[in-house]
Amino acid sequence: MSDDFGYVNSRYGVNACVGRRVVAYGEPGTIVKCFGHYIGVVLDTAPYHSPERYHPTDGIVYGEFVEYTPPKLTARKYKAKCNYQDYLDADSGHDFHEWLGINQPEVDYDRNGNCRMYRLGNYRDASVYGEWKPTKKEAKTSYKKRCVNQKE
Repeated sequence: MSDDFGYVNSRYGVNACVGRRVVAYGEPGTIVKCFGHYIGVVLDTAPYHSPERYHPTDGIVYGEFVEYTPPKLTARKYKAKCNYQDYLDADSGHDFHEWLGINQPEVDYDRNGNCRMYRLGNYRDASVYGEWKPTKKEAKTSYKKRCVNQKE
């Protein structure tokens, strides 16, 4: 994968380049990357997302050239974006929270219709159990309260 649009332009007879405005399947965006046979487009409705791959002639209307500057990311957003991209690249078969090592809370129901939220501990964290409550919202509140108390 290179940033050279020579192949795309000669093969498909288009004028693709970084900064070229396009309409991809009715959505305005900007070309920001070359993916070999595909162009990478960031849609205006999702400026912080990674570029999506589009075939250079399928559903693409080319527009004028603009000076493209990626949006500024905070350090936290940048790290989160890198983590998620690493997760996608790993293709591990795990859910994102598992890949990050986060022990996601679960909900348990009793035969009377009450529920509680809990998280089983691991080598780093202790288990946390909320109280049995008639609604999921109340169970979540109870669970969060126990999590805060545990950290103190």
